[in-house]
Amino acid sequence: MADDSRLPELRDCAEALCGAKQADSAEEHFAVRLICDAASVLREGDKHIASADLLGRLKTIADAPWSEDSFDQRQLAKHLRAFSLKPKPVRLGDTTPRGYDAEKITESSGTAAQQAKQAQRHRKITA
Repeated sequence: MADDSRLPELRDCAEALCGAKQADSAEEHFAVRLICDAASVLREGDKHIASADLLGRLKTIADAPWSEDSFDQRQLAKHLRAFSLKPKPVRLGDTTPRGYDAEKITESSGTAAQQAKQAQRHRKITA
């Protein structure tokens, strides 16, 4: 799971990908930053996270677009679908809210980080 020490790396990942392809849609950039931030708010030991909890944690990131009141669970699900992540019933104690597999969020973030590094190298080579 992501921990606080990975926060700068994950933010760099999002920023690098956002600047990598100016022709890409704003929607794509938004999703990349979202997956990186989602991984950064996971806690050690999280196997699953309820959609409401993930959204609540994301909203604590002051400079993020999801800190806005208008960003809701529906929009969260829409943007995470870009990474083949769909909310499903998850077992959390005695409850089964809709949520996500924390490991899949982390894996998707890692893939995004790799793509960011490759894009950054490509920009250096072509510059």
